[in-house]
Amino acid sequence: MINAEIIRQYIKNKDPISEEDLIKIIYYDSPASLTKTEIKSVLNQLVKEDKILLTHENGIATYNYIK
Repeated sequence: MINAEIIRQYIKNKDPISEEDLIKIIYYDSPASLTKTEIKSVLNQLVKEDKILLTHENGIATYNYIK
């Protein structure tokens, strides 16, 4: 499983980043064989823990880094 802090760093470096782009980056860069569903699950957990912010605008989900 990918470390949640690694995902936060991806978001911090690309802030803001669309959900689609973020999942693609993690999916192709991850050394572990993760499914897109597993990645989305980690993202949802980070949102619940208030470690990243999820917004929707014009039907596009975007993640932002929270310090």
